[in-house]
Parts: sequence; structure tokens; C-alpha cells
Amino acid sequence: MIIRDEDIRSGKPVVEGSRITVGDVTERFYRLGRSLEDISSDLGIEEEEAEEAIRFYHREVVVY
Repeated sequence: MIIRDEDIRSGKPVVEGSRITVGDVTERFYRLGRSLEDISSDLGIEEEEAEEAIRFYHREVVVY
């Protein structure tokens, strides 16, 4: 689950229970071309959490 809390990373959306931001995940996915498996291993989160961060990015951040 992705949450926002002003006390964690200045309110940026993060993976619940961590300080990993949606931006941390999407940068690795889009800019660095890392797989979800690699991202989850690199950041210490579940692959499903990395996938949810990307879904959140498209739902809440990207403006078409």
C-alpha cells in the first residue's frame, strides 16, 4: 500500500512501513530500466509493493 504521512519523507507517497518513495521506485524502473524483481531486491520491498508504486505513479502523479 502507498501512503502519505507528513512525518515520513515530507509527505511524499511511500511504500507503507518504509521510507521508500514512489519516486525511488519509478526512477529505477523508468530511468534505469530495472525490473520489478531487481527493484524489490535493491530497495528491500516486495515485488508487489514496487508494482503498486508504479500503479500509484500512473494513477496519481502522471498527468496526460
